Amino acid sequence: MLEQATIAHPGDKALLAGYGRALADNGNFQQAFDVLGRAHSPDDPDWRILSAQGAVLDQLGRYDEARQYYASALKIVPEEPSVLSNLGLSYVLSKDLPKAEETLRRAYGRSDADPRVRQNLALVSACRAVWPSRRHRQGRSASRGSGGKCRSSPAGAVAQRECTSGSG
Repeated sequence: MLEQATIAHPGDKALLAGYGRALADNGNFQQAFDVLGRAHSPDDPDWRILSAQGAVLDQLGRYDEARQYYASALKIVPEEPSVLSNLGLSYVLSKDLPKAEETLRRAYGRSDADPRVRQNLALVSACRAVWPSRRHRQGRSASRGSGGKCRSSPAGAVAQRECTSGSG
């Protein structure tokens, strides 16, 4: 239904943004990225769309590129908790837990932070407590590769699966 609406109204940026988010929610990440790219322009950037594009790129495993989108969003809305939370989860996905925790603490420190920021921070703190002991006990690096199934899950679920699973 949204797809047909975007065909009928290709210039409706809000409609494109909604359709792009719906595609991402359903795991169609590349198509979501393409649609979200049409939902705004460099002349009139929307920080919400930039952040959504970053989240989609994270799901595609393109972490460095995702962080460029988060940086662009943060230039528009400095210290926005939702963008910082997405950035923190990006660091989780690439196994940079110290940066993830630092970024999520910045987001949590904002009075307008969503309760999910606190949950994400707690998850990262728990991972940091678990991974060093596993590395010592199991004699292997905490930087395991994640499987394809993990990349198709929402970022929070990926982080939780990565933290709680015994293998990658």
